[in-house]
Amino acid sequence: TDMDLTDVHSISTITPSVDALGSLAAEIIRDTTGTGLNGRLAWDYTVPASAVEYLAKDQIKVETFAFSVLDFQGGSVERTVTITITGTNDTPTLTATDVGGVILEGTTLSDSGSIAFADLDLTDRPTATEVTKSVTALKADGTTALTLTTDQQAAIEAAFSIAVPNPNTNANNGTINWTYTITEANLNFLAKDEVVTAVFTVTVNDQNGGTAAQDVTVVLTGSNDVPTLTANDVGGTILEGTTLSDSGSIAFADLDLTDRPTATEVTKSVTALKADGTTALTLTTDQQAAIEAAFSIAVPNPNTNANNGTINWTYTITEANLNFLAKDEVVTAVFTVTVNDQNGGTAAQDVTVVLTGSNDVPTLTANDVGGTILEGTTLSDSGSIAFADLDLTDRPTATE
Repeated sequence: TDMDLTDVHSISTITPSVDALGSLAAEIIRDTTGTGLNGRLAWDYTVPASAVEYLAKDQIKVETFAFSVLDFQGGSVERTVTITITGTNDTPTLTATDVGGVILEGTTLSDSGSIAFADLDLTDRPTATEVTKSVTALKADGTTALTLTTDQQAAIEAAFSIAVPNPNTNANNGTINWTYTITEANLNFLAKDEVVTAVFTVTVNDQNGGTAAQDVTVVLTGSNDVPTLTANDVGGTILEGTTLSDSGSIAFADLDLTDRPTATEVTKSVTALKADGTTALTLTTDQQAAIEAAFSIAVPNPNTNANNGTINWTYTITEANLNFLAKDEVVTAVFTVTVNDQNGGTAAQDVTVVLTGSNDVPTLTANDVGGTILEGTTLSDSGSIAFADLDLTDRPTATE
């Protein structure tokens, strides 16, 4: 107020404090309400939001603006306007530098990437945590769900980790590095083209109530594991005249849990030797066919079997199909059993059957075994006895 009601007032130059970020405008507004006051001083403070975003939660920035009210008659009053700016929390912002991982069983067992973070609050010291958001698994058809065991899921989740920023040493801006590393043993259960998609959520916390989250997606694809075979019994012994049948088994195992192996067999070789052990014995087409046909396997049913199982083989031949063998003649027949997991993986095991001949006694046919001699007339007579030997290489002789 001014006792001289005719005075006109103005404001001197406004002087801000040295580090002021905003600006102050002021003006004199004359009072026309009859209250007896000459007028009032109105001021307006403005500061860009970007200029004060560096303030963290509850940080304070004080700015002052000094000026004088002048009456143009040599009178003045000094005034100071004080502005207190209080910071609020700015949520961190994230930049997905690399948030996708690819793991291929048998080749790529590790992947990594990073997430950049920035916090406008300069004194914030963010840290980070990670949790598993989801783990889904599909069979090779891309639509059928694949059920994981507790251990399988745990191994898939445990393979993901992040390098947590140290809030005591880091800055308001930085990078979170993530790594996914899994062992082959923990992926072997996956069959060819089966896929597990694991999503992990990385959350950055500025420790003042502000958080931001980013998902990292890791896709794990299975490849085919070849079946492994265990030869429980892969040798057969056949002795003409006594043992005409033998059997055994081959166990198979497939690390790919959804594989359903089946099996086939083929004749690998049939060799025959005479009793001296060195001279080859030639077989007829029918003899060889009978020896090959005597071998069979119980083929696993791919619709009902599991990834692990057993293939039973049997060798059964008739005496009639062995009679041609002489004593100590030997036929060695080798059959290859191949297990196929129906995804391109095979494993083979030979089964060897040794057939040994025994002696067959010759058989005689009395063609003419009676003679008639009559003194003075018939002084000579003759006849014959036919012999046959099932042992084709026997060369019989005779004595009387």
